[in-house]
Amino acid sequence: MTTISQNTSKPIEINSTKYFVYCGIGGILACGTTHFGMTPIDMLKCRMQVDPRAYRGIFDGIRKVTSTKGLHGLYLGGTATFIGYSLQGMGKYGFYEYFKYAYGQAVGSDRA
Repeated sequence: MTTISQNTSKPIEINSTKYFVYCGIGGILACGTTHFGMTPIDMLKCRMQVDPRAYRGIFDGIRKVTSTKGLHGLYLGGTATFIGYSLQGMGKYGFYEYFKYAYGQAVGSDRA
C-alpha cells in the first residue's frame, strides 16, 4: 500500500516578514515577466514611430528583425525592461503592503 504524504507547510502569516518578501517576489514576477514578454512589440512600436517606412506593420517588423538579427533581436532592451519593471513591481506589491501595515500601526487600528 502506498501512502501519499500531505503538504505540511504552514500558511504564511499576514503582515509577517515572509509575507512582505513574498509580496515583493510576486511583484517581480508579475511586472518583470509580463513587460519582458511585451518587449518585441514595444521595440517594434518605437521603431515604427521613428521611421514609419521601416515596417509595413508588426508582423512585417517581426519577420524583418528575426531574419536579420534572429529571435534575440526582438528582445533588444529586454534585460533593462525586466530589471526596471521588476523593481517597480517589487515596490508596488511589496512596499505597498509593508507601508500599509506600518502606517496602520502608527495611527492605530481605529483610524486606519
